[in-house]
Amino acid sequence: MANTIASYNQHVVISTGKSDWASRIEDEEGPGNMARAMKGMLRRGAEWHDPDRTSLISNSSFAHPSASSRAQEKPAEVASTSYAKKLQPFQPFGNRGDGNSTSLKLFPQFLDFPNISSDDPDHHQYFVSSYLSSRSTTSPRHCPPGFTLPRPIDKMTILICSHNTRDRRCGVIGPLLYQSFIKHADPETMDVGIVSHVGGHAFAGNVIIYIPPGHKVSPSETGDKDRHTELSPLAGSGVWYGRVEPKHVQGILDETVHKGKIIAELWRGGLQVQHATETLYGSQSTSFEDWKKRAATAQMMRIP
Repeated sequence: MANTIASYNQHVVISTGKSDWASRIEDEEGPGNMARAMKGMLRRGAEWHDPDRTSLISNSSFAHPSASSRAQEKPAEVASTSYAKKLQPFQPFGNRGDGNSTSLKLFPQFLDFPNISSDDPDHHQYFVSSYLSSRSTTSPRHCPPGFTLPRPIDKMTILICSHNTRDRRCGVIGPLLYQSFIKHADPETMDVGIVSHVGGHAFAGNVIIYIPPGHKVSPSETGDKDRHTELSPLAGSGVWYGRVEPKHVQGILDETVHKGKIIAELWRGGLQVQHATETLYGSQSTSFEDWKKRAATAQMMRIP
């Protein structure tokens, strides 16, 4: 599966408060389609098209931070894990906000834009020209009124493709993976969300893990009690995994998140790919079978 992702330099993740969308997200109905606006400005021949800085644009289940004070709702329980059974639809995750604004995340810059207008062309143009493209012919660029400047992202961001309208395979496995990550992930240090099509239906379930630049592994996580806390080998990277099943989730958290290791048989590619590839083919790689053996040994050691 290695090297099976489309080449891209940055990833825009738009908060919609939904868990499924039109097959093409630019065709999604409703006010302020951010994906449509940004794809239009970045298409070939447009002013801000930059072949050296290609962008992947995704809708996500993340809710606008000011939508409400209540936590995001979990998706509806799946009636059966059998692929032959009909999957129950997700419940809404929350609102986008006031209908005219949303939030978005940008990787690998690890920037969170907490408030950006969904239907104001000035906001769209300022974001695209200032953060996504280096080829704007409009100068100078002034921050438009109401545009909130970004803040750094310091939490792990785990994205799971579950675009049922686009592909049934992702629509079936995505909710199962979401529920498993929600069960095992630490909400204080990790954000888990559903995203629209990222490419590679044949590799469902697709999972992207963005590891913040300051992420560290602790001595207990590395297994070496004599080592001091140190920067994760994958800090600042985006790791793509494919054909992920719920049984892999704990291993992904243990090996990739807490130890900075890439699981070779799930690896599809990544952002900041050179560093990640060196990690994969260097000493910082592992396998799911290796993790299972270590986990089984640890479990045996805990038995009185």
